[in-house]
Formats: sequence, structure tokens, C-alpha cells
Amino acid sequence: MYINDQKYTFAAPERSVRRDNITLKNGLNVLVACAGSGKTAFLSQLPAEMKCVCVSFGSEDNSVSGVGYVLSGLLSMAGKDASYDRISGLVQKVAAHLSEDKLVFLADNADLITDREAARIIELLAGSSAHGEFTSVFAGRRPPTALLPFLMDKSAELIPADKLAFTREQTVRLAELYETQMNDIRVSGLHAYTGGWCMGTVQIIRNIRPGEELSRACARSFLPEYIKENIIGGLDEDLAGYLTLTSLFDAPDEELARKVLMLRDAGERACGFMKYGLPYADSSGELPLLPPVLKNMFAGLISAERRRELTERAADHYIGEKRFAEAVKLFEANGNVKAAERILGTYGEKLLHNGEFELVGYCGNIICSGGLPKDPQVLGILAQYYYYSGDLEKMESAYNSADSMFGRENRYSVYRKLYNGLIRYEKNTKLYSANVLSALGYLKENSLQLPFLYQKELDVLNAITDESRGAGARMSVSRFGVFTVRVDDTEIQCGSKKGAELFAYMIENSGKPIPRDEMLDMLWPSNIPNNAVAMLHNIIYGFRKELSAFELENIIMYKNKCYLLDMSKIRDEDRPILEVCAAVAAKDRNGVLRHESVLSSYWGKFLGSIDSRWADEKKEYYDRCFIEASLELAEHFRESGNREKELGFLKNALSLDPYSERIMHDMLLCYFALGKPDKAKKTYEEYSELIDEEFGIRPSKWLKNEFLSCFSSDT
Repeated sequence: MYINDQKYTFAAPERSVRRDNITLKNGLNVLVACAGSGKTAFLSQLPAEMKCVCVSFGSEDNSVSGVGYVLSGLLSMAGKDASYDRISGLVQKVAAHLSEDKLVFLADNADLITDREAARIIELLAGSSAHGEFTSVFAGRRPPTALLPFLMDKSAELIPADKLAFTREQTVRLAELYETQMNDIRVSGLHAYTGGWCMGTVQIIRNIRPGEELSRACARSFLPEYIKENIIGGLDEDLAGYLTLTSLFDAPDEELARKVLMLRDAGERACGFMKYGLPYADSSGELPLLPPVLKNMFAGLISAERRRELTERAADHYIGEKRFAEAVKLFEANGNVKAAERILGTYGEKLLHNGEFELVGYCGNIICSGGLPKDPQVLGILAQYYYYSGDLEKMESAYNSADSMFGRENRYSVYRKLYNGLIRYEKNTKLYSANVLSALGYLKENSLQLPFLYQKELDVLNAITDESRGAGARMSVSRFGVFTVRVDDTEIQCGSKKGAELFAYMIENSGKPIPRDEMLDMLWPSNIPNNAVAMLHNIIYGFRKELSAFELENIIMYKNKCYLLDMSKIRDEDRPILEVCAAVAAKDRNGVLRHESVLSSYWGKFLGSIDSRWADEKKEYYDRCFIEASLELAEHFRESGNREKELGFLKNALSLDPYSERIMHDMLLCYFALGKPDKAKKTYEEYSELIDEEFGIRPSKWLKNEFLSCFSSDT
């Protein structure tokens, strides 16, 4: 029932989408939502669904006489006696009128009534509703002070602000009402940008032009002025400060709030979202965020100098936590050069190793916005990124700049030589092969890692090193099974058991320089003898003496207080095994398939003839690689339908891991697939006896059921 009077009607928008996901509770309902959330639009739709009386309070009503005038006018328009001696009598008459006529009482802007005595009138009326005399909805931008007792004892139903937010489907319907063409992607972007906030959604739909950015449409409308006046201007200082600071970040958390923003009570301040009915945005952070249409307005309140200060502190925080992606997202359009250089200088190698090239490139663009950096380490990281991205000219330039800072051969000149040699190898194999080997020698001598390489260049590198090992190498080494060293097909004894252990350790370290203290710890891990240095010298002397008959005594060198091997004189017989292990680590099935013959039988225990603590972990690692590679091949042949080969590799794996239910399960299925149920039954029984004898247990219920199900499906 609308009365043609501003106090007793709600101005419904001409074109609006109905909120059909809000159900009123019988009794007292309180709707709290910020300006522009669509409170009035929602209230205006209710009279079409139920009998209502509507009251819209204004600031001029914030007194006993003002509220009394509004309530008595409500009675007068209904033809009721509006006279009263005491205000409580007026409230009783209004409550009786609403109850007898079964009317829903709608009060908009109830939060404007803050005068103590005036608020008492609202409290009395709300109390009657809370006791079930009639249903009411009190709406405001904040919880009306008169209704706080009812909210605290939960006798009032709080309708949260997010119930008023447009859903994506409602956003589509709203665009149709305003005859604005928007595809699915555009609608999704708009919904994410506004968070479903009514005023923002409507204004952008009404103002946006085809293909225009949402932020541009927002700026051209009156939304910025509306937000400043009606939202920012109405917040208390603590909440406004919190929203302003956190709006700089995509996903703030309480740790960042404490360490960067110096907010010790961020969680408490965040509760103001509910008190002010502010819209939420989807966020993976711990603290709630405004949608971008509001967030950008708050962030714009921060001065450029303050923004730089906070960005720098936040970047330090994220870098310290190794959250690099979040750190680089903080950089402004012109970039934070120092922070980007710090990331690449400290963590660049790790980023490249982890394949996070986009982050490296993003930092590089920021750093190079003012020219090439002066830090050679950063230049080296960028050069590897340029190689990754295929910009070889920039790679060359970065290495040249880094190299120019040194007056001698250095890692950057060597990396440049290595890259150029591998990339141009086919143009002059002899020349570039020599360059690559020279670069590798420098890297090994200085304990430097290889730079990032694509598989194509890795294959060239392997081909060059394979060829170099075979050329003139008189010594061969085999580490699996019995550790064996041969020179010209003659087996030698390495001087002593300790000599064999020392030589095996140096081989396993690929000839890289090993400090003397590391040698001593390896040879005597429990208790280093007093004359350990002399004993080490004797071990090396005995080995060199044995090799002197073959003119190879200088194969062990001492340089810069480290021992190292001349690997160019050694042919590694175990290279195919090492390549299988590398393929397993890289989850490279093709790499495993290339070495199928290596896995036809067990390659032997690593250093099976040497009992050494440092080798124990290696023994387990290489055995695990054999198992995983065998299972990888078994899976490959199962997928290709060759069940016989699958069975062979499963047996290989089981030989090293005889208690594995996973392997046993696959083997049983394989036997059934091959039409050998008797063999499957025998294998299962042998497995059962084995684990019973070793552990006193039976096969798990899962394995037993899997085994029995094969028989049932077979019949």
C-alpha cells in the first residue's frame, strides 16, 4: 500500500533486477548494507509480494518529535486514531495497527535515528516485532543503535550485505534491461570488478562503451564522487585507514598487516566490513578485500611517496618469505628496480631452476626500463632468460656487459663461450667442440653449475662430452656391482681399500674439486685419526704409484687446496645408468625408454664391494631408480599391449622390492591378462608366505579383494 508521500514510499528504480534469494524471518529483521547496495530497491519490491507499510527516515526525524510525527502520520493515513499522551502509547497503537491488519513494517535509513530518546522509540517498536506481534525490516548503512540489543541476543535476524549483491546471472539480466551488449567474458569481468555491488554494477552498465575498459567507464561516470562522499566519507578513521592500506595488495594477510602496514589489530578492524555492510571480493588472503571498483578508490588515497615506501617494505617481506610472484605483482608500471634486482641477484638461479621464467622476465623488464643493470650476477640471470626466450642477441649483450666488468676470463665469458659453442656447433664441429670442452673445464675447475639449457643443446653437450671421453681415455670405471677400475683392460687395485673408496668418491663427484677436510670426513666419518692428513697422503701416494706404471699418476691433481680428477682420461662405463636415473628424476619416460636394454636385468648394487657410510644413501637411491624405471617401462608396455614385456619389468622391480603390494598387484593383473591364473595364484601364495615369515602379517584386505575379484571376473 503506497501513500503519495515521500516519508511513506520508497522510490523504486525504473529498471532493476528482483532479489529473490532473501527470505524474511517472522519477527524482527535488520538489513545492513553500505550506500549503493540496493537496500531501497529491495524494500520497494516487498509491497508487491505482501501487505506493507513503508517509512523512510531522514536526518530531520532524529528527535522524539520527529519520530513521533512519522509514526502518528502512519496511523493517520490508515484512518486510525493518531492522538497520544505518552510516546509509549503511540508505539502501542502503531504495533496494534500492524498486528491487527497483518502488515509488514519497512523502515529505511533507520540508522539515522541516533538521538537517545528517539532511538528508544525505535527500540520499543522493534521489541514488539521481535516478540512476534508483527514482521518488520529495519534497514540502514550501519546497524541502528536502537537495535543493537536485539542483534546481540539474536532475537533479530541479520540480513547480511552480500545477500543484496547481484549474482552473475542477475548481472546478465540487468545488462539486458539496460540494453547493453555484454558477452560472457565481459559479464564475468564486470561481476568480478564490482563484486555485485549494486550501484557500481548499474552505473558501469549504463555508461560503458563497446570494448572499453571497466575502469575507464567507472571514471567517466559519477561513481568516484559517489564513493568518496557516501562510502569513504561515512567510515570511521580506523576502518578507513585499514581499507586504504590493505587496498594496495591483492591478498593481504595478518602477517603482512603487522610487519609491513604496522597494523597490530588488522583482524579486528576487518570486522568493520560487516558493521558497515561493505561488499566483499573473492580473495585467497586471510583478510577480506573490497571489490576492485571500491578498492582502487581507497588505494588512490595513498600518496605516491607513501605507496613507494609500502611497496618496498612489502617486497622485502615477500622476498624474505620467498613468495616471489607476490613480490613482483607489487611493482608499479615503471617498476621497482631495486626490488627486482634484489630478487634476481638473490634467487635468480633458483627461479631458473624451478622454471619460473615469467617472473624472471617480468623482473628483467622492470630492471632494464632504465638500461642494463650494473650487477654482473643479475646480467648473468637475464642472459639465461634471454636464451630461454630465444633472444640470442640480448643474451650476447648481457654476457658482454657482465664480462666487461672483469679484466680476465670469468664465469660470464665462459657461459657465453658455452652457449655460442652449443648453439653454433653444427656450423664448425671441431672449433665449437673445443670451445665447449674448454668452457666445461673452467666450470668444473671453479665448481660452477651449468646454465639453463634446452634439450637440444643438452644433447649436443652430451655428444661432445661422450666423444671427448672416448678419445684417448685409457682408464674405465664401473661402480655397480664390484667397483672396478681398469687401465688398458688391466684391472688395478687402487692401492688399498681406502684408495678405492676415495677414488669412487671422486668419480661420483664427477671430478669436481673436493676440499681436504671433506676427504677426511668421508674416509673416517666416525673418528678422524690424529695423523689423518698423513694417512690421506699415503693413500693417494699408493694409488699414484700403482698408476705410474701406466703413466697416469697425475690423474689425481691438487689445486687451490682441493683434490680433483682429470675426467678427460676416464671413460665412465656407467653413463647409461646415470642417464636412466636422470630420466627418472625428470619424469622423462622417453629418456627411460631409450635405455630399455640397461634395465633388462639388475645393474648391481652401487659400490657393492665398498662398505662406506657416504655410499649408503646412494645405494638406496640407485636401487629406487631401478625400481621406478622398471615400473615406468612396465606401464609403457601395458599401455601398448605387450603384457609379456610388462611382466618382465615387473619382476625386475619386485626383485628389489619384494614386499611391495603395488608391484604384486600389477603382477597378478598381468598374469590374469596373460591367461595364467594358476601362476597368479602361486605368486600370491608365495608373497603371502614371504610377508608372514618376515613380518608375521597377511596381505592387506585391498590386495586380497583385488586378487579374488580377478577370479570372479575370470569365471
